[in-house]
Amino acid sequence: MMRSMYSAVSGLRVHQTKMDVIGNNIANVNTVGYKKGQMTFQEVFSQVIRGAGAQQGGKGGTNPQQIGLGVGIGSINTIHTKGPTQTTDNPTDLMIDGEGFFVVTDDTNYENKYYTRAGNFTLDKAGNLVTPDGFKVLGYKVDENENITDEIGPIVINRSETKAPTATNKIQFRGNLDSRNDETFTTDTVIKDSLGNSYNVKFEFKKDEDAPNKWTMSLGEIKSEDGKITIPVGNDDGVKIEKVIMVTIEFDENGKLIKDK
Repeated sequence: MMRSMYSAVSGLRVHQTKMDVIGNNIANVNTVGYKKGQMTFQEVFSQVIRGAGAQQGGKGGTNPQQIGLGVGIGSINTIHTKGPTQTTDNPTDLMIDGEGFFVVTDDTNYENKYYTRAGNFTLDKAGNLVTPDGFKVLGYKVDENENITDEIGPIVINRSETKAPTATNKIQFRGNLDSRNDETFTTDTVIKDSLGNSYNVKFEFKKDEDAPNKWTMSLGEIKSEDGKITIPVGNDDGVKIEKVIMVTIEFDENGKLIKDK
């Protein structure tokens, strides 16, 4: 009788541990980067009452008689699956898409490394990307040519640093031209010069009267974004672009672009 009670009590104890794991998962439902725990059960050793019997005469063999003595904890595993994505509108909040961990440290020599999936980072006074506990987030450094090296160090974001403006050198158009209409189509885009000034550039598309599958794209008016500066294109007086940029665009019968020169 006592043996059955001990077996039943072992099941109650193990189930209590499982409830503790589940309760911890519920308590951390809003913890950033938390990974749930999952417990598995396993059978403890069994007591053999009678051993197995071999064949004797016309009788076959017999199985051993065993009584299980309860249940035990097999393991408590951490499930490292990716959690749901959440929008925070904070540029320093990060999430790992897939496997991996953020590497953080509290050591000036970066020898003590810790790993976390929580990406709720902030910036300290010096611009270091840190965890809520002040651990610095580590990353690979870059050389003077902005190539990634094998050396690691804290991620520092300089809020006062500025980058020299880059002039626009490539424009991409996407859209459809109505071949049934003979009127001139216009579109515009914004470009920047080497000083960071923005200009609105107009482009005109006109269908060739003799070849319906050919179009001519020409550069139209160039105007500053505030409207105070206008650069005429063509032979107008004043500041002008002498050479009008023209591109011939040709399509096949299915409307696929086959030439743009």
